[in-house]
Amino acid sequence: MSVPSWAGAQTSLRALHVRDLSMRADKAHVRVHEPFRLAIHVHVNENVAALDELVIPDVGTMQMLGDERHTTHSAGGTDVVETLTLEPAVAGRFTFKPAYLDAIDARDRKPKRFSASRPVTVVVDSGAPLAESAGSALRQLAAGTLIALGAAVALAALVVLARRRRRRERPAPAAPPPATVQPTVAPPPS
Repeated sequence: MSVPSWAGAQTSLRALHVRDLSMRADKAHVRVHEPFRLAIHVHVNENVAALDELVIPDVGTMQMLGDERHTTHSAGGTDVVETLTLEPAVAGRFTFKPAYLDAIDARDRKPKRFSASRPVTVVVDSGAPLAESAGSALRQLAAGTLIALGAAVALAALVVLARRRRRRERPAPAAPPPATVQPTVAPPPS
């Protein structure tokens, strides 16, 4: 009689009720050298200090700038969030395989590999980081606004000068012609 290959593994695996294992990126599109975060969330019903069984995906050519793991306990169990801060060095489409953990399923007492439901894809574009292109766009908008404002001030100055010139060129209103006075003849004295 042969012993199943996982039989020896049962002794080293913990029994866990894994309720959630998910993974997401905070940005789906980034540029080369623009950091982004890949977060892995696990919820188990048990109150555990850590989940060392959690295996994060291979990040390939990306530079890992940070790896933070936060564990939160509640009446409903334990939540573990591992956040990888990554910086892509080259452009392309990158798909991260799902994170996983191996444990004894506490429901049926069988060893299982629990995995995030789907891989995560991030598209990396080459070129200037978004912050630089946004800054460039803002500088162009400011320059355009200053040009438009300067043109409006110049137009207003021309209108004022034209009005003043018209006032100077207008002839003074002519004086009304003198009224002719008709001598009145007094009636002869009676």
